Amino acid sequence: MEKLKIKTLALKILKIFVWVFLILLAGFIVLSITRIPHVLEAQKTEAQIIKIHSTKLQMKDVTGENLPPVPGVEADKTLQGVDANLNGIRDDVEL
Repeated sequence: MEKLKIKTLALKILKIFVWVFLILLAGFIVLSITRIPHVLEAQKTEAQIIKIHSTKLQMKDVTGENLPPVPGVEADKTLQGVDANLNGIRDDVEL
């Protein structure tokens, strides 16, 4: 009778540990999945920082010779506007 009580108690404790482990594992998986967008965004940011740091400023940039042409009404047709020189800055803002 005593051995049966010990086995029953041991099984109950084992079940509790299994459930706690499964809950912790599920939480870890959920947190790992929700972290993926942040990691991807951090990688994009790092790539942009590398691009910015690798850009060399030239005298033509300082004197304004590398400025794009005036975009006119085309700049307001979309939210992104016009970027003729492909530097990531709207031409109407750059001017």
